[in-house]
Amino acid sequence: MTAPSRRLTATLLALAFAPAVLAAPEAAELPPEPVVQRLLDSRPAVQRAAAQLRAEEAVARGLVAGPQEWTLRGDVAQRRVEPAPAARDFEWRAGVERPIRSGDKARADVAIGERGVEAAKWMFGDARHETARALMAGWFDWLRAEATLSLRQQADTALRQITDAVRQREALGDAARLERIQAESALAQSQSLTVQAEQTRDASRRSLQQLYPGLPLTLPELPEPAPLDGATDWLASILENSHELGMSRAEADKALALADRSRLDRRPDPTVGLAVAQERGGDERLLVLTLSMPIPGEARREQGNANQARAEAARAQFEDVRLRVQAEALNSVERVQTAVRSWQAAAAAARQANEVAELTAQAQQLGERALADVLLAQRLASETRLQAQLTQIDALEARDRVWLDAHTIWKDED
Repeated sequence: MTAPSRRLTATLLALAFAPAVLAAPEAAELPPEPVVQRLLDSRPAVQRAAAQLRAEEAVARGLVAGPQEWTLRGDVAQRRVEPAPAARDFEWRAGVERPIRSGDKARADVAIGERGVEAAKWMFGDARHETARALMAGWFDWLRAEATLSLRQQADTALRQITDAVRQREALGDAARLERIQAESALAQSQSLTVQAEQTRDASRRSLQQLYPGLPLTLPELPEPAPLDGATDWLASILENSHELGMSRAEADKALALADRSRLDRRPDPTVGLAVAQERGGDERLLVLTLSMPIPGEARREQGNANQARAEAARAQFEDVRLRVQAEALNSVERVQTAVRSWQAAAAAARQANEVAELTAQAQQLGERALADVLLAQRLASETRLQAQLTQIDALEARDRVWLDAHTIWKDED
């Protein structure tokens, strides 16, 4: 085998056995990712979680150092020996002492600090993820409001054309007054819905502008929804990246570490000290080694029992969160497939309703249909178009929500 062939074979083998990486999909209906990342990092909830993480890191460093500190002690006294009242000796004593933490307790404290930092990291990720969810929900609410307003305005335009035509025919004596009233009534109803849609659109825009300053509110080109990639285990990916699940697991691990530390605390820490003293006016000089140790009582044992019960409660809480997150993830994945099928059916219904509206209008011009039939067909066509547009947005949101939960879009840096 030649050298180029060997290099080609090695390259193919490396590609074949390289770990699979979940590529970031295209989401043209979403705002630009660099803008989203900047907005997420600037949100107060994310900044608060970042501060809590820094606090937990400081706590962990303190646990490594330990709470044991040196204590300086000193006293002075005057000795008077009876019955000689003039015999007075100045005496003093000074020393230092410090509790001694055993190696297993030190390791347990380090474990508690590490679990606390891990939980804070998951909490930071959860705050960022929930903020991203809220941003995505607000964005799609705005898209729905814009789509509703646009289609309502299109319906107004169509009904206005019909109404103008009826008025002209009435002026020529070719249409009854009742037909004009019917057309004007339909137009007024449609315009009322348009005003409501405009209010909803304005409210959603204001909400996004207030919550996410700098977010570009440019209407994107909506792609056709597609099912999720069948080659990816989306359920496993969501569970693996679930911040809520990771945070609950870390809290359970921390509670277990605290219970282990309480078990070790049933053996109290000794306090060792060293002191120097002078007695009898300097005739006696002492070097003193001191040792003290608390005698364990009922409160110490019950504190350990309480921490053990808290650890069991945290583990049960983790199992509850795991089951709930798993059920929600499964529903999210299934919702995408259902939403895509719903959009396909709504799009087909919209095409048929448009065709019916066109044919009814042609038949009315030939005198084969009444104006009421045209207005009804136009209203049904407008409603089905709106339904198709909204189900399209719903399907895109359902898919993007799965992508977000699986960390394929808007991924945090850590």
